[in-house]
Amino acid sequence: MKAPPKPDDVPLIRPEQLVEADGFLFGFPSCFGVMAAQCKAFFDATNSLWETQALAGKPAGIFWSTGFHGGGQELTILTAITQLAHHGMLFVPLGYTFGSGMFEIDDINLMT
Repeated sequence: MKAPPKPDDVPLIRPEQLVEADGFLFGFPSCFGVMAAQCKAFFDATNSLWETQALAGKPAGIFWSTGFHGGGQELTILTAITQLAHHGMLFVPLGYTFGSGMFEIDDINLMT
C-alpha cells in the first residue's frame, strides 16, 4: 500500500493484548472517509474479544489524520465509532471544551 516499512524498534500490538489495557486512544490515518485498511484489519481480528465481551465498558477515544482538507475527517470518526460500539466500549470524545478560542478561524485547529 506504498507505506514505508515499519522500523524494527516499533513493537506491534496483538488484538489479544487489548484486554490488558484500562482504556484506549486509537489513532489512524483517514482514507476516503474511513480508517486505513490496516487498522480495519486489526479490528477485524478482535472477534474473539467480542465473543467474550472482554472490552465492554472500557473507555476509548479516537484521533486521526488526513493529508487533504476534503479527506473525510468527520466521516472517519463516525465510521470508526462503530468498531468501539460493537465491542461495548465507551466512546470518549474530545468535545467542544476550548472556550471562545475554538471559534477562531485565523489559525488551523483540531476542530472542523
